[in-house]
Amino acid sequence: HRYRKMAGRKIVDLNRYLRHTVFGLLGIFLMSPAVGLFAQEDQLMDPEFEALRSEARAYKNQDKPLQAQQALEQMAAWAEANEDTKKAIDTDLMFADLYLDRGLDNMAEDHHTRSSSLLDNVEYPEGRANNYYIKGRLIYQRGNSFMALQEIQKAKGESNNRNFLNRVTLLEGRIKARLPNQE
Repeated sequence: HRYRKMAGRKIVDLNRYLRHTVFGLLGIFLMSPAVGLFAQEDQLMDPEFEALRSEARAYKNQDKPLQAQQALEQMAAWAEANEDTKKAIDTDLMFADLYLDRGLDNMAEDHHTRSSSLLDNVEYPEGRANNYYIKGRLIYQRGNSFMALQEIQKAKGESNNRNFLNRVTLLEGRIKARLPNQE
């Protein structure tokens, strides 16, 4: 009987020891500065660049293309000065989107081509998705709906951003509405 009590205490002590160890290690891990190492580089935002991006989007949405273009030029200068390829890609794609809205397909294609070449040297799924979207828009505006749909499907496969997918789905709907009925 006496040995059972001692064995029971040892098991309780062992369980308590393991519990404290696990919670202690978990606490150390959560408070450790090394946790920041797991943050994705893409999620780190530069306030100056993001302010310029917001400004460009606002002007574009307010149908002020010249001001949007000026903000995009500032974004491009920032990306070049900071040697940030991903931000340069984003800027080129925003330029392409603005030029497509204005019917300037050749200028849009120039920026799309530049972003495509930059994407060859960097792993950037969101940029690649947007690149497919812009390519789909270019192809669609030239009248080739089936090829445009292929690019749109590629764009959908590269991103899970809800706002982006809404834009892509809207374009997909416009393209499909343009197709002849196939009954």
